[in-house]
Amino acid sequence: MNEKNREPGSINRAPAWRTALYIRLSKEDGDREESDSILNQRQLLRDFVEESGDLALAGCYVDDGWSGTSFERPGFQRMMADIRTGKVNCVAVKDLSRFGRDYIETGRYLEQIFPFLKVRFISLSDGLDSYRNPSQMDGLLVPFKNLLNDAYSRDISAKIRRVLDMKRRRGEFIGAFAAFGYRKDPADGRRLLPDPAAAGIVREIFRRYLAGMSKAAIAQALNKEGIPSPSAYRQLSGQSPPSEAAPALWSPRSVSAILQNPVYTGVIAQGKSRAVSYKIHKQVRLPKEEWILVEAAHPPIVSQEIFQQAARLQACRTRAAPENGQLYLFAGLLRCADCRKAMHRQRAKGYIYYQCRTYKEASKSACSKHSLRADRLEGAVLAALQMLAARFCQPQAILSALSRRSPSTGFSAGSASGWQEQERSRLRRYLQTLYEDWKDGDLSKEEYRRMKEEYSGRLEQLDRLAQRLQAAEEEAHRPAVPPLLEGFRQTGTLTGLTRELLLALIEEIEVCEGQRIILHLKIRDPFLPNGKENAPRRLSSAPAEER
Repeated sequence: MNEKNREPGSINRAPAWRTALYIRLSKEDGDREESDSILNQRQLLRDFVEESGDLALAGCYVDDGWSGTSFERPGFQRMMADIRTGKVNCVAVKDLSRFGRDYIETGRYLEQIFPFLKVRFISLSDGLDSYRNPSQMDGLLVPFKNLLNDAYSRDISAKIRRVLDMKRRRGEFIGAFAAFGYRKDPADGRRLLPDPAAAGIVREIFRRYLAGMSKAAIAQALNKEGIPSPSAYRQLSGQSPPSEAAPALWSPRSVSAILQNPVYTGVIAQGKSRAVSYKIHKQVRLPKEEWILVEAAHPPIVSQEIFQQAARLQACRTRAAPENGQLYLFAGLLRCADCRKAMHRQRAKGYIYYQCRTYKEASKSACSKHSLRADRLEGAVLAALQMLAARFCQPQAILSALSRRSPSTGFSAGSASGWQEQERSRLRRYLQTLYEDWKDGDLSKEEYRRMKEEYSGRLEQLDRLAQRLQAAEEEAHRPAVPPLLEGFRQTGTLTGLTRELLLALIEEIEVCEGQRIILHLKIRDPFLPNGKENAPRRLSSAPAEER
């Protein structure tokens, strides 16, 4: 009788059972990892097959690092494919937990699928053999053990999740790969450090975006310059294995991902997704309010101000000029003062105009036109910013404004001046008394000189202290000059508008009917009186046609 026609029960003849050794190990196995190691499982099962007399090794199928709660494992699926083609008709495992930890699915394979396919199942540690002792498979022991394995997987999954959440809240990085621009600290893989080369690319992306380039234009420029994309950089730097596929290129989406990632401000954001359950490993995206955020977890690559500017710009509806990929000068900044909709840009009769989008696209009865020519808008904004720059950059005007303010509370130059004057009067009296005591012979010449130097020195210290306090008082109230206005000190004027200048100084621009504009600023007017720090930061222009 050939092997194909031999009855499985003829165990005293040549080996009839084509046996698959199935081996699995994952992190959920905890402290049992050493005893259940791949090497130990393989050796144990090989020895069993060699000593059995009725088994022949058909193959070894391994799933290393795969959870037992799912049967979508590559090694297991490969074994099932060989079972269906007839290459395998017996499966041997070290114990039931190696086969699977899902109570329902494990039972379905052992009670339905394997009997239907005439597959013999052997579990060494549990003493199970569906061919030699079929009654064991129908008893309560197998379902009970499968239930315990399922419960163990649920408990260990909950423990792992708690440990990972605790690490996230401590600001420890637990991802497989650092974000582009960073690398794992060689001394502590839970901490991120800037990668100098990649960090420079990140800064350049933010700079170009705030300077007016669209995301598509930035991606095209990076590809043209031969700068590797994040995935390509990981391969080149050895962080991930090399791939034979063509290296990935920059895309608007990859640029957008960098512009939106708070990691570049030193914030670590983790826990963005979570598995549906310990059995269903599909990841679902969590809302932002459920993310675990830790600030100052690592050195920043860009400042919080730059990141927020980019975020505000992305929240706006913007268009880039098709000829150069640059965002239009006022893209995302213009709003109708009445309906609050963005302004629509169009060309007519050789000029660029802005008008209310509601009037243009929705209903002419819902809002008025609010039409304004682009060149007049630019002139009005430039004039308003020149006025603002003059306020910031004229020290005498600022000091004059400060002098009109009421004294501030707390210890300051003003509040300290009374004490200082009292101390000066006291020291002067001491000096006069010293002179009289020396003349009267109550002090020696040496004592007079020593005490005079001491009191005179204290008077000089008081004078220096008064000067420092006065300077500190002025500095505390002096408005910081925005960096982009520093050049105004030398030139005395702003010669033109740039996208970078507008984004740094302006929150939005309201266009009113009658060609009047209102600038909502990101900086406070230096001449606001005390008590009005929360007043609107606005500049209102005269009608643009009058300029």
